[in-house]
Amino acid sequence: MKKAIGILLFLLIALTISSCGNEKIESTNENRSDNNTNSSQTIFNMPVQKVTFPVSQKGKTEFNTAIYEIDPFTLAIALPEEWSIKEAEIPKEGEVNVHFLANGVFSIVDILNDVNECVGCIGYNTYDTNQSSEDNPITIYNQIALGNGYHFDAKDSYQLITTTETSRTAITNVLYSPAFMEGLGFERKEKTNKGILSYNKNLSVYIACELDKGKITDEEFSAIAKSIVFSKAKK
Repeated sequence: MKKAIGILLFLLIALTISSCGNEKIESTNENRSDNNTNSSQTIFNMPVQKVTFPVSQKGKTEFNTAIYEIDPFTLAIALPEEWSIKEAEIPKEGEVNVHFLANGVFSIVDILNDVNECVGCIGYNTYDTNQSSEDNPITIYNQIALGNGYHFDAKDSYQLITTTETSRTAITNVLYSPAFMEGLGFERKEKTNKGILSYNKNLSVYIACELDKGKITDEEFSAIAKSIVFSKAKK
């Protein structure tokens, strides 16, 4: 009898431990549909990941306090089967993220593929709805779109994917200059990745998602972009 009780207690403890983790990153196998998004069937076959930003207060300084003290919001994004999201490591002072999202956004999360390889990142920033124009995306995404060595192209390759009353999502190119690549310790030549830009004017925030162009198909990339939905975080 004592042995049976001991086994039962062990199982309850194990279950409790397994349920713990980062509550701001959630994975679900439920298929989602969104009446505000003109979605293709391929999206519904991809598990939805949910991330609440800011994920944590890591990276918060006296210079970006306002960005971290916003009302939290949740981003829903569909990713291929067995892909996952985790909070990224914060670069040390004077360093940049040599993988993705070199600058311009905060509270970055890594996107891991089915072999646990980092194939992209997502981060967010705020913008002033009174100082921006939907007809000129650069005014919204200026922190990530105006860099010389690294930037999301919010002009030439910018292509709207979905539009609702409150949000717009676009795909674009992420451009690295030869000098910037050399500064990161790589060969001095241009580099291009796939990028997604999406904003919500009710929340006054936008997200930037950069993905390795060699690790994702055009079909997957389009489906991911179409799946993006913002919402206020549940309290």
